[in-house]
Amino acid sequence: MGDKTKGGLAAPLGGKSSFPSSNSPPFLQHPAERTQPEKSARPQRGRFLLRLEPIPGTDGIRALRALLKTALRRFGLRALSVEERP
Repeated sequence: MGDKTKGGLAAPLGGKSSFPSSNSPPFLQHPAERTQPEKSARPQRGRFLLRLEPIPGTDGIRALRALLKTALRRFGLRALSVEERP
């Protein structure tokens, strides 16, 4: 019983704390310990121009809507503008 620390509680095995360390992934860290990167350190966001054409027998509008929903929900890509051209 000589392995007691301050406050009379036994030290964890290996002497390590059960709390995540500062080099743990951000989702395991306490919010106060998370560091935010500087805004200048973030990469520039790219913009992409994409032209699509539905194959015969496809409802182009429904397919486009489904594509845009999937792009946003799964990949984080938001449509800035959409134009229908003949």
